[in-house]
Amino acid sequence: MRPEVVAAVQSVGGTGGIRLALELAQKANPKLTVHLGVPSWPNHQGICDRLKIPVSTYDYLDAQGGDASLENALASLEKASSGDVLIVHGPCHNPTGLDLHNQAVGELLTHAAAKGVIPLIDAAYYGLGNALSDDMTALRALIEQLPECFLIMSGSKAFGLYRDRIGVLFIKSRDKQSAELAQSTAEILARVNYSAPAGPRRAGHWHNIGGRETESRLAS
Repeated sequence: MRPEVVAAVQSVGGTGGIRLALELAQKANPKLTVHLGVPSWPNHQGICDRLKIPVSTYDYLDAQGGDASLENALASLEKASSGDVLIVHGPCHNPTGLDLHNQAVGELLTHAAAKGVIPLIDAAYYGLGNALSDDMTALRALIEQLPECFLIMSGSKAFGLYRDRIGVLFIKSRDKQSAELAQSTAEILARVNYSAPAGPRRAGHWHNIGGRETESRLAS
């Protein structure tokens, strides 16, 4: 993957990353609809409600309730428009624990990309149901196949840092210019929501200022 097409912003846990991603998508397309398989993590619906984003739901499980349904997800995509968002769970679906097989997820995301629908991959439980290396390989393969997407990764469960609210939002864009716009817009949205640490260049700038202040105090 070319790093120049990926933007990244620290978030307040996975929740903050999802909120930021949906705000960014809404800013780009005020008429978007979010497509969501249910049952799902309640905050997916809750965040959309707070942002006044319409949600189109479909049955995540098949009629027997024993497996995740690719057919239901594909049927929901038929109603989707370009610029909509499709929420996709990362490994260990919350709350069912039933995941689509990697090949089925790839097919779903290929259909989404063909319609101009942006996948939002919510990864909170990687390494808990499968080997961490397997989950990372699967996530990486999904991201590489997509022209654009959101990936939110929470450190709450996988790293055991729940109260520290560790998260990150990755935004993959079609080209470098779009990624730079996504980066600057995401930083602005983060700033007015919860602020965020400075990027590498700004962090170095403040480090240098801090060093000069320390030298000044020692000299006096």
